[in-house]
Amino acid sequence: MPSLFVPGNAQILCSEESDAARKAADYQIELGNNALATNTIEGGRRAFKHFNFALNFDRNVPNIDSLLTDARNMGTVRVLIEPIPIHSRSLELTNEYFENRVIEYLDRFSQGRFVQFFTVDEAEQIDLQPDQIVSMQFDDFVLGQTLIESKTKEVKRDSVVVGQYTDDKGVKHDVYNTVKAELTINRKTLSSQGVMNFEIRDAYTDRILTNRKLPNQDVWVHEWASFNGDSRALTRDEIEMSKLKELPPPPPQTLFIGFVDRIYDQIIGSISNFYRDSEI
Repeated sequence: MPSLFVPGNAQILCSEESDAARKAADYQIELGNNALATNTIEGGRRAFKHFNFALNFDRNVPNIDSLLTDARNMGTVRVLIEPIPIHSRSLELTNEYFENRVIEYLDRFSQGRFVQFFTVDEAEQIDLQPDQIVSMQFDDFVLGQTLIESKTKEVKRDSVVVGQYTDDKGVKHDVYNTVKAELTINRKTLSSQGVMNFEIRDAYTDRILTNRKLPNQDVWVHEWASFNGDSRALTRDEIEMSKLKELPPPPPQTLFIGFVDRIYDQIIGSISNFYRDSEI
């Protein structure tokens, strides 16, 4: 016999499915509360996952927003970024540029993660007890001696029009010859170098969790040229270079910024790698 559709049976089935979903949600909430009771970072992260999973079964779980907030707060590592000192030989430098770049990156990085970064001022405003501390220190940033090197060479170009002559029929003809010049290329360099000490440690035990020394170097280069002889022997680039004049090196702060730009990628790479498992 063909089966008959009975509305009452459908209502019973719908009610049973609803009851099962509520029980599944309740079970996830129970697991989440048990995880919260551990009062640990890992417990908070487990609780957050259980509470989120409960929403798959019931979108109307009572106080779910509060539970998620409590779990996320418990599961979040609070990291203090210490001020970054500079050890330099007779150079007055500021690392404000570098600090700002790092803080801006960490603000973006912490979005959607169980980690939050604080400057010292921010931590003092809320009387924060951090879980971990990040220390960065520029150790012995120095500028080398300015070095100037000069190289002189003969340049020439064949088949250059150097004049004209008129034949006995009154027709003008170009005169070709090889032109030469003595070109001197000057190269001024100034090297800046230093080491960044990078460390993350436990704020309660002072145990070092990771430590790296990041050496780097940046070289400022300026080139200019001069010549004696026929300019037609020079290439276009050589002519442009001959229009340049000798320049003094940039001030130490500018060179320091060039140096820290190279360090920056290593720092954010180290931080990203250390907190790679903190995604929500």
